[in-house]
Amino acid sequence: MSYNNPLYTTLKGFEIYEKLVNETKDIINNTDNPRIIIIQTWIIIDFCLREILITGLNLSGFMVEDLDLRYSLLPQSFYNCIELIKAIRKTQKILKKRSPDSRLTWSVTFLNFIKENDPLFYSKLLEYEQNYYKKLHPECIDKPGRFFIPNPEYNVVTHKKINYRSVDKDWLKSVEKISDDWIKKAKKINEVRNSAAHDYDHEIIYKKLGLKGSKKLLRLKSFCNNMLNDLLDFESNQSA
Repeated sequence: MSYNNPLYTTLKGFEIYEKLVNETKDIINNTDNPRIIIIQTWIIIDFCLREILITGLNLSGFMVEDLDLRYSLLPQSFYNCIELIKAIRKTQKILKKRSPDSRLTWSVTFLNFIKENDPLFYSKLLEYEQNYYKKLHPECIDKPGRFFIPNPEYNVVTHKKINYRSVDKDWLKSVEKISDDWIKKAKKINEVRNSAAHDYDHEIIYKKLGLKGSKKLLRLKSFCNNMLNDLLDFESNQSA
């Protein structure tokens, strides 16, 4: 993925994106219908926003052929998807990352095996486990003074729930590219797409974009190509 493209996705998602890139370029360059050109331009931007959300929230693993969470789970509104990305970015940036070694995990079957075969060793293991958390990760203690129960989301000092960052740092880095200027341009495409989807008069599209004269179609194609270069860095995409 190019440096200026905010798309954060899986391998499968990237394959879909590549296909959309090729389709979009082909339509813009070879179609004379302004409505189709605008709608196809909007589709790939809308896909990227939804893919950013689904992948960033670790929901890609729940995607199946008959259930596309990009469209069945996320808000229908293009604007709402943008606002959701902004809200997640804002809240997640200020949260700290959970320490990867803060919590020990044991197989219940394995612990029962130890307990049955060596009760003394089992008791000593529990003692070491408790001391480990008390010394290195006291935030994992559920309730002071009671039998230790690991709870990485509880602060023993403040008695409050700890909220850890739940998105990948690379996701935060990617969505930083969605600036106010990026959003302004994306919303412009969405505004024109609304007209293209509901009105068959091509002149309305040209009017919304301020396009006049005899070469309006060529200027529309140039506008869409430039918009996609700005938002998704199409020029740097090697698949086309």
